[in-house]
Amino acid sequence: MDWKEQIWKGVKFIVLLGIASALVYSLLLALQDYVISITALGSSWILNLLGISSSAEGSMILFNGQNAKIVWLCTGSLELALLLGAVIATEDRTWKQRLVGIAFSTMILYIINIVRVGITLASAVWFGWNFADLVHTVLFKFFLVFAILGLYAIWYLWLSKKIA
Repeated sequence: MDWKEQIWKGVKFIVLLGIASALVYSLLLALQDYVISITALGSSWILNLLGISSSAEGSMILFNGQNAKIVWLCTGSLELALLLGAVIATEDRTWKQRLVGIAFSTMILYIINIVRVGITLASAVWFGWNFADLVHTVLFKFFLVFAILGLYAIWYLWLSKKIA
């Protein structure tokens, strides 16, 4: 394959990535309250697993005499939209493989994100809010890199080949 064909494939992937990501993000945005509530409930569950009594009401997590509000950026939806956009735009995989990639990526990314939020809030209880802010910053950046690149690589290199 010559370089012009490679460039065309790359441009096509980027355009499809942008379109698919925008569509997925729009869908998630339409479900915003539901997605925020799932994040709050899951994060509360993680806090309870870590021995910190908590409950969730809508977007609020009540724990250890404190509360935290889950906002849209806390849900990982932007990362999910980019990841699913990449899966959808990967033309050298079948639609069956891409559908498995969508399900796999959605499930794992939301689990990772809920654990991330729960650990961040737990660190506030254990070590104070200044430390929790540091944990949030570090985990958030790691989450961005791992979630998008790591899960895509796992799907592309391993999972999609197992269901060929």
